Amino acid sequence: TTATLRELVRPFADRECFVCGPSGFMDVAEAALRELGLRNLRVRMHGDLARIEVPADDVARLAQPGTRERVVADIRAAGFTYVTLDLQGYRTGSLNEELARKNGDVETAEGAGSAADAETAEGVGAGQAATAR
Repeated sequence: TTATLRELVRPFADRECFVCGPSGFMDVAEAALRELGLRNLRVRMHGDLARIEVPADDVARLAQPGTRERVVADIRAAGFTYVTLDLQGYRTGSLNEELARKNGDVETAEGAGSAADAETAEGVGAGQAATAR
């Protein structure tokens, strides 16, 4: 009920709260990028940071003046505070790379691109990303 929800979020009254959750943020952010004509992409959530992965050929395109400002505005409107562009480009399993590194599995960390995506690993470091504010 609404009363129960209000009671649960009371300790967080001084913060913004979103009921839609992380997948809702990422869906909105990815839709904004698709409006630019990008098809092969992923937005990874690391707390309030969005890490954009696009094919390496599209990295320079997103960094172009005008496009960069639009992307930052659209991703922030989706609920993120920080917007980063992953310079390694799009690859599946990129969150597994950092998880493997944290667990000391260097071999898996170097080749995690074939692993399944671990989209719920919120809070993992952003790795190699260029931050736009």
